[in-house]
Amino acid sequence: ASGFENGKIVLWDLNNYTQIKTIPVRSSSVESLRFSSDGKLLACAPKDGNILILNVESGALVKSLIGGEGLTSLKFKQNNLNLVASSYKNSFDSNLFTVWDINTGAVVNDLQVNISNKLLSFNSDFNLLVSDPNDSLNFYSVELWKYVL
Repeated sequence: ASGFENGKIVLWDLNNYTQIKTIPVRSSSVESLRFSSDGKLLACAPKDGNILILNVESGALVKSLIGGEGLTSLKFKQNNLNLVASSYKNSFDSNLFTVWDINTGAVVNDLQVNISNKLLSFNSDFNLLVSDPNDSLNFYSVELWKYVL
């Protein structure tokens, strides 16, 4: 999938490099995209600060989440029931990691980190959040939602 400044998402067939579908989502630029592990959902972060959960097959909106400005990355939890977003607040020196329940749209938890992060990832069990501020690794427990290393 590719997101564009005109607010459209293009789904591609990577076997023959052709467009499968174009999904218009917003009038603002699409900043981040992430497929669920089963490939059925696509999370999209337009520049307007909302996070859209789309059905890949139909292109229909499944859920809209209010994410705020500065969304930088998205990641589905392996069960596809939760979505984590990284965003910056007020400046690039402070990041906010937020976990949503996709079914209800409710915020499950959030963690503000007073550092700029170059990388956001999770271990394979999705119990550690890894960030890379200033060429060093920081680890946060997803269960406890606090810094651990």
